[in-house]
Amino acid sequence: LAEKPDAKAIAALVQQFIDHRQERAKQFAAALTRLHPQFRPEQRKAIAGYVTDVLPAPKGNWQAKMAQFWAGRMTERAMDHLQCTADQRRALTAIRERVHARMATMPAERRKHLEGALQLWQGERLDAAAVQGHLDTMAKLHREFTDFGVAQALEVHKVLTPDQRRKAAAFLRRHHGRGPHGGRGGPGGPGGPADSED
Repeated sequence: LAEKPDAKAIAALVQQFIDHRQERAKQFAAALTRLHPQFRPEQRKAIAGYVTDVLPAPKGNWQAKMAQFWAGRMTERAMDHLQCTADQRRALTAIRERVHARMATMPAERRKHLEGALQLWQGERLDAAAVQGHLDTMAKLHREFTDFGVAQALEVHKVLTPDQRRKAAAFLRRHHGRGPHGGRGGPGGPGGPADSED
């Protein structure tokens, strides 16, 4: 909401987010390292095959496509709510498209990362250096995506007026965590289509 975003505060929040993700990844890797010797080679291969089969391929990632659809719809609703000018709409739409383009690369990146992890899992032993290298690669991807997201958020900040930023913050708080139809309970639920908008 500030007229000039605090770069240090933003950097601290980003680092906090990255540290949290890294800590969770390390805990998960440690758990898998403990489990690894409990399985026979053919069992580890079967587990890897199952994980590969149940996860969607990048080109068939309908979840990402649906997320983009609803994000686009929410953006349109937000621009209407903020009474954005034509110039603002063009600028915000361009930002949204950049975000969508970046998000479209994520399934393939996650798939590649997963395949690398499964290769490690199927090995005779889990090499500590290889596991750490894999975690470092994942942390780098998280950092790149987070930095990209922050940069786009700052671009949005530049486009909106102070009053619009206040309204946008209230709009996001009201709609955060709600279902795809705008309400936590879907159609007819709190905040859904049957609810009135401010």
